Amino acid sequence: MEETAAVLVAYLVGSVPFAFLLARRRGIDLRVVGSGNVGANTAQAEPQRRAKPKDDDDDERQAQDRKVEVRIGENVTLPALSKVIGDTVWLRKGSKVGAVQANELVKAKGVTTGTVTDGVTLPLLTLPALPTITPGTTDVTVKKGQTRTLAAGAYDVVSVEKGATLTLTGGLYQITTLAVDQDAKVLVTAAIELRVKNEVDFDKGASFGPASGSSITAKDIKLLVAGGDDRGRRHDEDDDVDDGEASPTAVSIGQNVKLAATVYAPNGTVWLQKGVTATGAFVGKRLQVGENAKLTLDSGF
Repeated sequence: MEETAAVLVAYLVGSVPFAFLLARRRGIDLRVVGSGNVGANTAQAEPQRRAKPKDDDDDERQAQDRKVEVRIGENVTLPALSKVIGDTVWLRKGSKVGAVQANELVKAKGVTTGTVTDGVTLPLLTLPALPTITPGTTDVTVKKGQTRTLAAGAYDVVSVEKGATLTLTGGLYQITTLAVDQDAKVLVTAAIELRVKNEVDFDKGASFGPASGSSITAKDIKLLVAGGDDRGRRHDEDDDVDDGEASPTAVSIGQNVKLAATVYAPNGTVWLQKGVTATGAFVGKRLQVGENAKLTLDSGF
């Protein structure tokens, strides 16, 4: 992927290198405590309007009645130097952000501490096309509590069971599905491009990122996912699912997961659940970010 895209992102959202989140079509619901710049790359289609709610501060009802590309959740605070960009930006009750640039700003008891600029040209940037993904036919399973090192190559389903550790040694990996169970680890020792045909699923407490002692960072770990949400597992029983949210999801990053990667899933949802600590860049057709997630920019685009 082109390095110039990372420069363009930094230019568009300001000079402070905090997390920049993109949603290509359906928008962002951000409920993050921490620091970050936030943006939606395009406008979404206007949904069918419902009756206007009686209470103008009823954010949940109003969110269903209008298009909202960027929605800052209740009691979320972003730093004074942060910037929020989108066609429509919604600041929910108790939220506090820095600067805002939007074609429409809705403030239901939200507060801006920086400059408010009326007008934004979309899309913010052109996203790259996915490369060809050709998985192999051999499954790879790391059993519970075990460790394994896997060289670059083409594989079918890669599964890392509870408490197990899989080490990737760098290069190009092409697989069908990546499933990482609770408290399992996927460690990377050198720069990689991990291409996934269908879906990625990290369970609660798992981790994915540079191995201890390696010199790489999140921008050196590229996770490219071609599948749509129809390819992911369902999350109807997960306690981080709100009514009306997408299920299943193409990329599911479970609660309290530690993630360091550049994630690109243009055909499906990228879901960073409650308590996730994520460093990198996160781009999807749709993006969900759970409460108390902490995001930092280290883009490989």
